[in-house]
Amino acid sequence: MLALVAIPWRFFCHMHNTHCRRIVVSLGSNIGPRDAHIANALAFLRTLHEGEMKKFRVSTISETAPIGCAPETPVFLNAVAAFDSSLPAHALLDALLAYETTQGRPATREKNTPRTIDLDLLFCGTEHHNDERLVLPHPRIEERPFLQAMLAEIDEASPSSHFDATDAVDAVDSVDIN
Repeated sequence: MLALVAIPWRFFCHMHNTHCRRIVVSLGSNIGPRDAHIANALAFLRTLHEGEMKKFRVSTISETAPIGCAPETPVFLNAVAAFDSSLPAHALLDALLAYETTQGRPATREKNTPRTIDLDLLFCGTEHHNDERLVLPHPRIEERPFLQAMLAEIDEASPSSHFDATDAVDAVDSVDIN
């Protein structure tokens, strides 16, 4: 099933001969075999990558406390991946949503609920979007110190970033997930 989701997007890229830019996606899982969900999602994201595999970057996969969720919400495994793609931002969003659906995530769901996999498009090069489907850069990066630390780890800070990587790492170190 994985290849069926990815093949049309790759075909689109090559047919339109567009320029690649750096894509950054956050990954999260807090139900089921979280590590397997993250590993499978990374394999999916690799199918969207265009170019040398050494340019596909992944942060450390870390356990993080839920933010903005009910008190009994299980902790998350989170990571950030960066890769090159020429796909338009909305096509990338559609691919991420389609993958989430294939992994059992309901198409309609309440915000901040447990999930098998959550893929958020953080950056799409230096593009800015603000429509009913997509806001880029992702509007909640500043609220999640663990994302800021992961971005700093793989040297993928936003071109318009206002955070200090040292402060982000210190903030993550101070979060208690127990």
